[in-house]
Amino acid sequence: GTRALCILGNVLELGVREISNASLEEKAVYFAAIEALVRRIEEIPGDLSPQLKSQLQLLQDKLFLNAMTACVRGLEPRKHRVVFRLCGSLAFKFRSIRTSMLNAMVFSSSIISELYSSMAKAGIFSKSAAHGEWGDDLRERLTLFCICYNHLLLIQDDAEFFDEQKPCSLKQITEVVRVLKRLLQQLYWEGGRGGGKVLDSRNLSVPWAQLRDVATDLFCQLRVRQSRKQFCERDIWIMPKISFPVFKNELESKNSGRAARILRRIPFVLTFQQRVELFYGFIRSDRKHMDSAGVNFQHGAGVGIRVRRDRVLTDGFESLTKIGQNIKGRVQVQFINSHGIPETGIDGGGLFKEFVTELLRSAFDPQLGLFCQTPHEFTYPNPTSF
Repeated sequence: GTRALCILGNVLELGVREISNASLEEKAVYFAAIEALVRRIEEIPGDLSPQLKSQLQLLQDKLFLNAMTACVRGLEPRKHRVVFRLCGSLAFKFRSIRTSMLNAMVFSSSIISELYSSMAKAGIFSKSAAHGEWGDDLRERLTLFCICYNHLLLIQDDAEFFDEQKPCSLKQITEVVRVLKRLLQQLYWEGGRGGGKVLDSRNLSVPWAQLRDVATDLFCQLRVRQSRKQFCERDIWIMPKISFPVFKNELESKNSGRAARILRRIPFVLTFQQRVELFYGFIRSDRKHMDSAGVNFQHGAGVGIRVRRDRVLTDGFESLTKIGQNIKGRVQVQFINSHGIPETGIDGGGLFKEFVTELLRSAFDPQLGLFCQTPHEFTYPNPTSF
């Protein structure tokens, strides 16, 4: 690994400055050599020499990135694979420079639009890609596309996304959403029991689990954009092949793996009515559990919290965070006045109601800065609050 890293540094130093004058075929051979070296490197150690650090910085050089983009644009599609595999290896293996390298790849080249074009030429958007058709080549392209587009969306504002439509048009993004939904439906649901063909990652350059994770991140980021401003049909996110009765039964049983993963990571693939039904089911389950544990919401001792009248928001969030799951039981509130003296009275439910009302009023107060109000007094999250 260390020897390969040193050789990689020398190859970069010797080749990057001359690569702009090389032919496309020569560029492809050069990147194939680099990719072979990168595959032998597990991780970049922290104690690199200044010379080696300087050499590895050439991975982010504009000449290097432009040469990769030129290969994708100019070579026939079957020869793109070495470039895509190199980019993916760099993004996953060189974690210490991952962010700076992705910055260079995403913002200093047209890698995202080139990846989209190459996937379109390979037919990924024009056919129902079953897993038997997802070879290493397509999987590598989609994985790298998800990594790069995820990185871009972290800082891209809505004007660039919706109005300028860079680097992909809204129509193209809609096609990406369809492909991601089809893929995730197979990975989470149809192959979610494990051990099946769908999640068989033997002899694959990109394991299914790795693709599932980056595809999930992109799917969720695009869903957030849709929630702010609709750019595709509402039902495009729903996975119709998920049998809701089966889904509910799995959640209620011990065999809840795939259903729980979907609910935790991509709950919006279920309809709103289905999610409401699950929510009320969880409430009924909690009440049943509380009853069996002997919790009485009307009488007896509960979890006590102390809240200062002039610090309802901060004390409230701190106290409710500490009691954790006990918040589902009885919570008794004792207010502390401005002089630091506990107020008299026993909480039979009224003080807790007063506490929650004041807590919500304080949290949604526009003066606090967490939320803003429209001229019609509708409340929405403050986009500048952190």
